[in-house]
Amino acid sequence: TYSPSIPLVNQPIAFNASSSKPEGGEIVEYSWDFGDGTKAEGITYIHTYQEIGNYTVVLNVSDSEELWDIEKRIVTVSIHNIALKDLSATPSTVQIGQQISISVRIVNEGNFTETPELSAYYNNTLIEKKLVSDLATRDAETITITWNTANANPATYELKTAASTVPGEMKTDDNTLIAIVTVTKKTSQLILGDLPETLTLGEETTIS
Repeated sequence: TYSPSIPLVNQPIAFNASSSKPEGGEIVEYSWDFGDGTKAEGITYIHTYQEIGNYTVVLNVSDSEELWDIEKRIVTVSIHNIALKDLSATPSTVQIGQQISISVRIVNEGNFTETPELSAYYNNTLIEKKLVSDLATRDAETITITWNTANANPATYELKTAASTVPGEMKTDDNTLIAIVTVTKKTSQLILGDLPETLTLGEETTIS
């Protein structure tokens, strides 16, 4: 037997051969092959898999009368993993009060349907949160968030998108992406109305 029944990548799995019964005499050897190149001896063993996949675990039991038997089990190793990809922030330079469109792709790279939350920040100030419901395994969804820079000061900002850590997720280095944008002062624009082509010295005119 092994526990947990649905093991995850990098999660210790307890293998136990104590229910094995000899045909005669007593069991003298328990040999394990975990299907990933690891072999071990003993009635129990703790093993950890580094990659997702289906592994054929073979237990070879020998007794004192030189009888032996083999038992095989398929162990499916899974993972919870949400990743962010393809972040864009357009335009990358705006004047105060203009909008920046933030677009990012959230991908479920694990083996379970997940409901992560996506947050966008400028520096450490929250812009908006969005819940991504029932994202199926290997599916992706593009999320767009708009930042109105009306309350920003002229500066260069770090725009960060972050996906929440879903239960059981151990690999979180791909949950965050960052883009750099610049907010500048508003520029003044002077527009002159129609002016007469010529003026006589001392003549008055109105500029609007």
